[in-house]
Amino acid sequence: MNKNIMIRLASGWRQLSEEERGALGVLGQNESINLIAIAADNEASYVPNLVVAGEEVLRGQADEEIFADSAQRLEQLVPGFLLIDDIEWPLTPANARLRTGVYILDDLSLTVMQLAWLADGTHEENDESQHALWTATCTCPSTEFATVIDSFMEMIPTLEVAS
Repeated sequence: MNKNIMIRLASGWRQLSEEERGALGVLGQNESINLIAIAADNEASYVPNLVVAGEEVLRGQADEEIFADSAQRLEQLVPGFLLIDDIEWPLTPANARLRTGVYILDDLSLTVMQLAWLADGTHEENDESQHALWTATCTCPSTEFATVIDSFMEMIPTLEVAS
């Protein structure tokens, strides 16, 4: 689901170039991922990042079921991932969930914040309507969470997916 993503990145963040994305291998070539941005001024071993992805979902499926499935996939994606919060997002976009969680990678504690929302649009290939689940997932070392969360909350309201 390759769509145009528009976002105003926070100061100190930048979008990965195509070359950098290609160096990520399978992750960088994943067609559901539409944008990868990083905290550019961070020289740590693990750089805070923002990944925006979209996937088509079945129209007949209830919204709560779609959100529950996506939360479960988030937990299954990363061994040892602990989902801490999964709450209704009160701001734009409507019909969204805000999630936080933590996991350990090697000896580093990472914190994840994810905004998941549903949107309707038009399929690129045949102009049929589609129902899509979008996620904007920010991951950072837990020790940097207080700073990175401010950047995430600054960027998310500016995020637009062109249909």
